[in-house]
Amino acid sequence: MKKKSPTVFVRSPNIFVLCFAFLIALGLLAAQFRPVAVNAQPDEASPTSVQFNENFDGVTAPQLPIGWTTAVTGTTALPFATVTNRPDTPPNSVYTNDPAIISSSEIVSPSVRIGSNLPKLIFRHAFNTESGFDGGVLEIKIGNGNFQDILAAGGSFQTGAYRVEPLRSDFENPLGGRRAWTGLSAGSVANPTFITTEINLPVAAYRQLVQFRWRHGSDRVFAAEGVSGWWIDTIQVTNDISGENNNAITIPFTGLTSPYPSEINIANLDGLVKGVQVNLKNFNHTSPDDVDLMLVAPNGRKVILMSDVGGTNPVSNLNLSFDDTATASLPDDDAIVDGSYKPTNFEPNDDFPLPAPQGEPTGAMLAAFNGSNPNGAWKLFLVDDDYGNNIANAGNISGGWSIVIQTSTNLINIPTIGAAEPYPSQVTISGLQGSVTKAVVTLKNFSHLAPDDVDVLLVAPNGRNVVLMSDAGGNTEVGGLNLV
Repeated sequence: MKKKSPTVFVRSPNIFVLCFAFLIALGLLAAQFRPVAVNAQPDEASPTSVQFNENFDGVTAPQLPIGWTTAVTGTTALPFATVTNRPDTPPNSVYTNDPAIISSSEIVSPSVRIGSNLPKLIFRHAFNTESGFDGGVLEIKIGNGNFQDILAAGGSFQTGAYRVEPLRSDFENPLGGRRAWTGLSAGSVANPTFITTEINLPVAAYRQLVQFRWRHGSDRVFAAEGVSGWWIDTIQVTNDISGENNNAITIPFTGLTSPYPSEINIANLDGLVKGVQVNLKNFNHTSPDDVDLMLVAPNGRKVILMSDVGGTNPVSNLNLSFDDTATASLPDDDAIVDGSYKPTNFEPNDDFPLPAPQGEPTGAMLAAFNGSNPNGAWKLFLVDDDYGNNIANAGNISGGWSIVIQTSTNLINIPTIGAAEPYPSQVTISGLQGSVTKAVVTLKNFSHLAPDDVDVLLVAPNGRNVVLMSDAGGNTEVGGLNLV
């Protein structure tokens, strides 16, 4: 029989159906340090990474950049095209007119990979349309779904929102009945000027490929006075990050990269780690199977991000994200494409020479970093293990890398052995009438190398107690689980 360590009491703040204070106990034996994160606080403000940028200045008017498409209905309506007469950043913006006929015009972006840490769409636009009757909207297509208005999809405006009153529908505008940008953006009807619209992208779009569609609609009578139409420019998709290193990492045909390691120093984050995402920008290699990549935290914990993946299929300018919540792992032999992936290692016992920490990885998931101090040097060690010295197989990460660290001040830390911290964790319930008929306990973001070692006990104020979990889950590593 396995010998248990002494009972460990931990208070959980997630039970709101109880009419009393309660305690949760955790008993552990030989378990890798892991937290149970409960009621995470908002992450501290962090720098921003631009994941997509388009200012339409790389083409000659009226051409559109590669990947952008446009469509139009209405005999005198103009399709969106680049123009030079009213840019936000010279020389170009894209423009459609505001005719006095029933019409619609649209411009659609190429697919954009969205991040997972407060991603935003930011763009500049100027417009002068028949106020309340003609106007423009923004729509989003998430994955293989249909286009829908950005607000209906779950987005929200930070600045530059639609007008509150919807467009009139009694004169047959295709966008009638919808909220839109309408009237004058700023400036005068003789000289419309640019404003900034900043949009919080919907949670459903996180880590997804999306497309954006700007649509203009007009009705069958009248147009705006003066210089009319809609100009769009300076489009960015951003993602909050904790730190970045934009210096290129050069991958030789065999051996250690330059630099080795590449570092990002994190400072002034509160709380402890509850989630990590790593992003590589512009990964190039003639044989990705040769590349072994390891992330090491300031406290020495380490996780293999990729090893022996992608076969011998050359890749160019890939943007890769590593995230425990991704739905896919990297392929073994098939070609790698842009996307978000779970850490993937097809062949263990990878060799990372000093100064990399030696020994086995802490875990196979990024949850291995949970519960640690986020501040300090995060190090990316990369080795090309083509010991056949094929000089043709080399590459780089030309855009460097970034890291997103989510933290919480409400973690329950599980050490290698013994009492959890805090010990116990507690919440007090008051003001409820009657007797308890049901209690529901939720543990959020539970991570552990060997869940079999964790015992959880709920204790009521009157001393009654119930074991919630004990000797469950075997030695299979888990990360980011929500247990009810």
